[in-house]
Amino acid sequence: MAQNLVALRQLGISHILSVLDSDLPSTFVPRVVAFVVGMQCPDSFLQDILIGMHISVVDDEGENLLSHFPDAFDFIHGAIEGGGRVLVHCAAGVSRSASVVISYLMKLKHIRAAEAIDMVKQVRPFINPNPGFLRQLKQYEKALSILEDSHHGNKKLGDSGGKKGILSPRRDSHAHQV
Repeated sequence: MAQNLVALRQLGISHILSVLDSDLPSTFVPRVVAFVVGMQCPDSFLQDILIGMHISVVDDEGENLLSHFPDAFDFIHGAIEGGGRVLVHCAAGVSRSASVVISYLMKLKHIRAAEAIDMVKQVRPFINPNPGFLRQLKQYEKALSILEDSHHGNKKLGDSGGKKGILSPRRDSHAHQV
């Protein structure tokens, strides 16, 4: 645990977004994740250095992840705008956390799902959102396109924008850092 905290500090991580099934036994979850999920954490100093959000979903194509995209965007964007760095993770770092990061990039950069997927794959080549999450990302793309058309004149998805270098490679194989 101490090594994990040192690594988080070295990376400047101030916020953690967990995308996990909250029914996972705590013995399978690192203590830093247990803190985010709201389980008992004896290290009170964790609360001083980490701000957490938890999205309780299983990696199943029938699971509704789409409804969590707006809150995840607000959490990630607020952290970054406040000078923080966010670690987004799930159990394997392949489907759930990747889908959340993809949705964030879609909204931030006004890009389509395929382009956001390609951006994430440049940093983490083995991501593979499940088919249900891919469908939801396409639905989100349509919703964002409607929002862009009505709020920004004729600006279409695919116009790049936002901060450069928003994705950073990480050493942890189960998380995404934005």
